[in-house]
Amino acid sequence: MMTPNETLEEEMMNPVWPPEMRVLFGIRFKAWGNLNDFAVNGIKLKDSDPEPKPLTQKELGELLGIPAPTVNKAVKFLKKTDYLDENHIFLCPLDKVSPLESSKDFGTDFRSGNSRSPFLRFKNFLIAKGVEPVKIIPPLEEERNRKQEETKQLSLQIREAEQYAWKMWRAYQRGNNLFDYKEDNQDPKKVA
Repeated sequence: MMTPNETLEEEMMNPVWPPEMRVLFGIRFKAWGNLNDFAVNGIKLKDSDPEPKPLTQKELGELLGIPAPTVNKAVKFLKKTDYLDENHIFLCPLDKVSPLESSKDFGTDFRSGNSRSPFLRFKNFLIAKGVEPVKIIPPLEEERNRKQEETKQLSLQIREAEQYAWKMWRAYQRGNNLFDYKEDNQDPKKVA
């Protein structure tokens, strides 16, 4: 579900949000709000409108009132966490489909011994001692991580298919009806 432009605009300008969130909201606003796959500096509704250009990090920083180096750090973080397409040359937002990614992906391995939590250190001690009700945690976590990886791969496939659907929807909104779609048709037919 797309977030309304008014909401994205309000959120991206709200200094209460951390820079990473404001940058993400701004990129989504300048991409999807402008009917585009990546952040651009305008919208083309008619043939007479100028072709939008890719939005730069510097321009985004100026728009949000955030220094360019902070925007750059935010973009790197958003690419690392799969909110932006790391293989795209421009600022291309992605739908974050699955929250199932393990905390290990973010550098917080609680078995490292460096945990600040006394409970987690105690739990790890019990696991290392082989205490019966607790020793099953590591194999269960491994199984969960395996299933999460499978889910992540499925989520990526779904994301790609949905991105194609969004691309076709945007083309339709721009007047390119590639599949002869009719909105009043109550009995949709397979088009591809």
